[in-house]
Amino acid sequence: MTRATSGPTNQRASDDERLNEEFHTLLRDAAEKREGRAIIQSTEDAAAAKQESADLLALARAPRSA
Repeated sequence: MTRATSGPTNQRASDDERLNEEFHTLLRDAAEKREGRAIIQSTEDAAAAKQESADLLALARAPRSA
């Protein structure tokens, strides 16, 4: 009488593959969120730098009182 061992082994491999896929999906989602936040931050930084430049130009062009 022989014992079939492929059942639990196949189930474990299937579970491992599913968990691996879920893990990689989570990693991809996290990377996409980081990329989105980085784009937003970069856009905000560029807008702030542009505003600072405009403010400095306005200050430099303002008439000075003696």
